[in-house]
Amino acid sequence: MSIGELSALEYLGCTDNSITHLPESFGNLQSLKELRLYGNGLHELPLSFPDLSSLREVYLRNNNLTKFPDSIDNLHQLEILDLRNNQVSQLPEEIGNLPRLYQLDLRANPLEELPASMSTTLKNLRKLDLRWTRLTRVPEWFEILRARGMYGRLLFARCFLVLACGYLHVCIR
Repeated sequence: MSIGELSALEYLGCTDNSITHLPESFGNLQSLKELRLYGNGLHELPLSFPDLSSLREVYLRNNNLTKFPDSIDNLHQLEILDLRNNQVSQLPEEIGNLPRLYQLDLRANPLEELPASMSTTLKNLRKLDLRWTRLTRVPEWFEILRARGMYGRLLFARCFLVLACGYLHVCIR
């Protein structure tokens, strides 16, 4: 039996298992709501990954991912996306089309900029962690938060705490 045949599976936790590859049949897990694959050696996700339309929580921290699929906006139910400590240098513009996303952890990735489309995501975003990235400036769309009266205060050298229905922690070097 292959993993793609487990169509009723709702939770998959395979952490710290040295998994380096996911088969294309992974996209057949149509009932999957929570995925925990942190601490493996994943370099990329299968093209079928955005077919997991029931996903609500995705934890992929501590892998070697370099990018996230462009068609991420197919994951309409996604609420939590944890990509910390990978090698992601660019996010797809489509990340701004995730209506339920409220927690996004991107810390310790070589990100130099964020897509402007993320300004639409901020309607529900409560936590955005950008510590230890390569961002050199605060994105212009952060002004949307300021306009809503949700802009916090400067904590310390180039590190901002922005409140948005919870907290948004942003560190800029």
